Amino acid sequence: MTSDYKNYALALFELAKEENKTDSFFEELTEIDKILSENKEYFKIFSSPAISEAQKAALIDEAFLSIEPTIKKFMMFIAQKSALSIFPAVKKGFAELYYEDKGILIAHVTSAVSLSEEEKNKIIEKLSQKTGKKIELKLSVDKALIGGAVISYDGKRLDGSVKTKLSELKKCLI
Repeated sequence: MTSDYKNYALALFELAKEENKTDSFFEELTEIDKILSENKEYFKIFSSPAISEAQKAALIDEAFLSIEPTIKKFMMFIAQKSALSIFPAVKKGFAELYYEDKGILIAHVTSAVSLSEEEKNKIIEKLSQKTGKKIELKLSVDKALIGGAVISYDGKRLDGSVKTKLSELKKCLI
């Protein structure tokens, strides 16, 4: 993330803190990010020089009727600069600041099959004990792992997949 994205994310986060609305900003930015990722045509429309600044502002107003005024102003600002494409990076930067502020650690868990609630809770409990933070899991399934799971958090990677174990065994045998 370049410094522009970080600066925008930091500015939004500081405004959210001042207004005591970090939770609502986070939720709204997440929802906007979801809408934009599902509707790629927004990026084309807002980067088009054929669309005037007034039209872009009206489109933002129409598309995001009930969002926080501060977020709406920010959306209009980047849309008018034909820079809507930076929004996902700004949202990611905001999320990093939000999670840090709340003491939440994101752990990415990729498993060969969907995890049961009990398995998820065990992972959360163990990571929470190890890190002293609240844990939020981001889950995905990759059947190529054959079995087990890979857990990534805070720059660390724990690989307990059958695929890796077989690969290591193969190296030892060859």
